[in-house]
Amino acid sequence: MNFGRGQSKVYPWCGSLALATQTHPLTRRKRLAGVVDSAPVAISLFANDVESLMEGNMVTNAAADFCIAAYFEKDRLVYSGTSAFFSEINFAYIGRMATERYADEITRQVNWSSHTYVILLVVLDDHWSFVVAERPLSSESTVIYHVNSLRGGHEPDYIFAEIEWFLVKTKASDTSDTTVTTTYNYVTKPRQANFVDCAVYALHYMHAVMKFIIKHRPESLLEHMPSLTTGAFNVKKASASRAKILSTLASLQAQ
Repeated sequence: MNFGRGQSKVYPWCGSLALATQTHPLTRRKRLAGVVDSAPVAISLFANDVESLMEGNMVTNAAADFCIAAYFEKDRLVYSGTSAFFSEINFAYIGRMATERYADEITRQVNWSSHTYVILLVVLDDHWSFVVAERPLSSESTVIYHVNSLRGGHEPDYIFAEIEWFLVKTKASDTSDTTVTTTYNYVTKPRQANFVDCAVYALHYMHAVMKFIIKHRPESLLEHMPSLTTGAFNVKKASASRAKILSTLASLQAQ
């Protein structure tokens, strides 16, 4: 799977996508802005990114991030992060080079302590999943949920180790920290039936968790995660989701 943006060819409207999102604050600014960032985040889509949203193709990072920007609501209780967050955490973890300052750079100055939940899209080894960190910067206890659409698609223990390590670095200034972290792993039911829809499945269930949090304001997700990761999402509905996203892009072209 090619996660790069490297093609210079773009669809005629792709070059203006960033401008379109910035000039329609009621529909884009809140979703594209970080919690404490005042400026929208411009997401540029090249031809390969748009083509990746067509049926039978694996979705690129930029295309998945566009979906989070376009469809995920902004709320004080929950923060939904793009694939760049986990990619940078993974890079830092591999090099074991994160410091408190670098941790701040990774989070792009988003104040995680102001959120009960942080949801991060995970892209690793040509596969997509996501994690939910419950009370991520708590001084008492943090819960991390990992949701996968393929059994064995991502090694949950490795994902948990990365997130836990990063959270420790983020809280490095508190030398008395004794946070207890509990982890839970879930595989969606039904699982994805092919090898190209992993990002679509991850985004679908990630969006469902986000909507549940905003609507019900739960103190914890633990009792709700089994039902939130079970449903009727399948290849046919994944195809419909792709079509909806492409329709959204077409509407941007018309603006």
